[in-house]
Amino acid sequence: MHPLHGPYLPWRHGHTNYASIIQMAKDGVAIGMPTDLSTIPPICQHCIIGKQTKWAVPKTRQGGRAKGVLDVIYSNLMGPEDVTSEGGEKYILNFVDDLSRMTWTYLIKEKSCPEKTFIEWHTLVENESGQKFKCLWTDNSGEFTSTQFENHLCQ
Repeated sequence: MHPLHGPYLPWRHGHTNYASIIQMAKDGVAIGMPTDLSTIPPICQHCIIGKQTKWAVPKTRQGGRAKGVLDVIYSNLMGPEDVTSEGGEKYILNFVDDLSRMTWTYLIKEKSCPEKTFIEWHTLVENESGQKFKCLWTDNSGEFTSTQFENHLCQ
């Protein structure tokens, strides 16, 4: 029995890689295993997903930074989170300034609300810094696509 996950069930870990299968067939170590290797075994989509790994975040940044405060702002909307906040918010909206790395984090209730939060944030940071906001980078997931948002940016 595996100490963390209960009984050891080898079929939960996906199929063996192709190189190992070919080597086992060549060596004749698996009883009943076909030895015709003229065709490649089919691709298993579940194994591809199960074996995906994340790349480490680089320790140093590559490329240049923005020249001024509010020149480039990165934004991301995360959620819904499993646990809601005390106020009932399930989403997290972040804004990060490229030059200063200043981060603003907002909790919001609905995925459809980031434009309103952006407008409030935009007014706040321009008034506080005396600088004009120039560029917003997002993951293009569609949270900033409303007509209200486009109208605000065109002012």
